[in-house]
Order: sequence, then C-alpha cells, then structure tokens
Amino acid sequence: MIDMESKQKIIAVVAVLIVVVAAVAAVMMTKDKDGGGSADPADTYYFYFDGFDEKINGWHVANGSDIMEAFDSAMKADGIPYKVDTWGGVTISDYINESKGQDSDGNYLGVGTGIFLYTSTDVTNYNQAYNYFALGPVLSNITSNIVYFSYGDYKSGVTTYHSLNPTETDSDITAGDLSPFRVNSDYKPLDYSGKYYFYLDGYGEEIDGWYASEGKDIMEAFDIAMKDGGISYTNDGLLIIEDHVNESKGQDSEGNYIGVGTGIFLYSSTDRANYNQSYNYFVQGPPLGDVTSNIVYISYGDYEMGATTYYAVNPTETAADLTVGDNSPFKA
Repeated sequence: MIDMESKQKIIAVVAVLIVVVAAVAAVMMTKDKDGGGSADPADTYYFYFDGFDEKINGWHVANGSDIMEAFDSAMKADGIPYKVDTWGGVTISDYINESKGQDSDGNYLGVGTGIFLYTSTDVTNYNQAYNYFALGPVLSNITSNIVYFSYGDYKSGVTTYHSLNPTETDSDITAGDLSPFRVNSDYKPLDYSGKYYFYLDGYGEEIDGWYASEGKDIMEAFDIAMKDGGISYTNDGLLIIEDHVNESKGQDSEGNYIGVGTGIFLYSSTDRANYNQSYNYFVQGPPLGDVTSNIVYISYGDYEMGATTYYAVNPTETAADLTVGDNSPFKA
C-alpha cells in the first residue's frame, strides 16, 4: 500500500516529467529551418512596403516563431489584409498581379509585387544607393528577417526586374522608429549557428567542391571546414583562398572595372528540395562573415564591376553540378 508521502513524491516526479516533456516539445517546435536562421519566438521581423497607398507604405514589425507567423501578426496589428496563393505569392490588400503580355525581346511584362530580402547581418553601414537587398524567393522561404515589398511594373525574362526596388525607390528606408537601419537601432539578426555549407568553384580540381562544418557562426564553421580540407586562406574583409588573389585589370571601353577575384553568393531560400541550377536563389552577397544564410558559393574568376557586378564563375552559369557530393545540401 502506498502511503501519503510516497504519493506526494510520485506526483512531484510526474509534474517534473511534464515540465521536461513540454520543454523538449518547445525546442522541437522552434527547430531551425533548412538554410535559414533560428525559429525563436523572440525573433523580430521587419517588413517594408513601398508603392502601395500611404496607409500601407512604411515599416511593419512583429515577433514570431517564423517569418509567416511574424508577417501575419504584423498585418493583423496594422489592419492590412493579404492573401497567400498556392505558389506562395503574397498579395497585399487589393494590389494584385496583372500581366501585360510580352515586349519585343520576349520578356514578360506586368504589374505586381516584388519581394527583396536584406542579405547582410550588418545594418550599421546600410547605404541605399548601394546595398545588400536582393530579389528573393517566396516570403515563407526567405532566410533573412528584413524584407522589402514593392508594387509596380516588372519585366521578367532571364532575370526579373522590378522598376520599384530598394535601390531606386524615393522612400527613405532608414527613416521611422521601426526601421532596422535607423541610428541606434536594436536590430538583431537571426541565429544561423549550426551546420554551414561552402562550395568553392574556379580554384582547380583539387580544391573545387563542397565543404561543410558546424560552428557557432559562419566564420568559425568556415575555418574548421577549410582546415579539415587542408586549404589555407586569408580574410581581412577580402577573402583569398590559397594564392588566388584579386587582380585589377583597369577599365573596359564602357567604363566598367574589370579583373579577377573572389565572388560570394549566398543561398537565400530555406527550400533545398526544389533547387534548380538553371534558375535558383543564389544571390551575390556581402562579406562572408555577414551573410544571412548557411549555404554559400565562393568563386574565383573574371569580374566586371559597374552599376552592377558580374562574376563569370557563378552558381547559375557554372559547369559544376552543385547537387553532387556528400556535403552538398542539395543532394537527393
């Protein structure tokens, strides 16, 4: 027969077990998405609207366990209706996509929503004339917690161009109490700790390929991956792999600066399963230590730098199959 003291001990043990199970469940529910940052309920997400009406335009901010929860909270708090279609596209209020056929070059024209993610964890050196916003995937797959939405004319062909975008807008994105770019902002990037994947291309057969390692941040993981691969490097803000240094070759006839150097591209989507090399979500990024992703492609080859920068060795045009290799995050 169990006495009262024993019953109380059993009840206490059961209570502790319930707390432990609940804690484990909470950790599992906030587990990182592939390719993205943490899903901590304390994470803050920043959404900027441009090209809509004055009641909608501006910064909208909310916390969430992931980007869609935060977005929903921000929209409800600010009274902005929206829809998410089957493909993951977002329609804000009644600002729908409208197709306008094709131009003489075969590009598709129309009016619609452009979604750009901020690809750097550094908000202190933001410069609107030249920044790290890049056209991104559907909102639910974005690897950053700063997103810019525009509504206006677009042209879609080999690449997609939105006439209203973070670089060419007349809006001051640094203004407002909610802006992550304001002076003395309390902005915190997502936590990207865990496993990182690095692809080297253009360095030769002995070096090219995937390298992977865990780390508390991307630079620790990169250092471990390079040491494991027997690869030396230097990084004083300009990454040099082995002896593959940057070489300036002056300017071409159009005034673009040309040379040979390192290109850094981050994978901006949490979706790895639908990766397609001919059309993907690798975008040219900031210095390696600031990228908002845990999948990075690093190339060495000719570049051309003008209004935009073009690297001849890049994830879309490379002859390498990025889905191959034991360390590939895209392998089947």
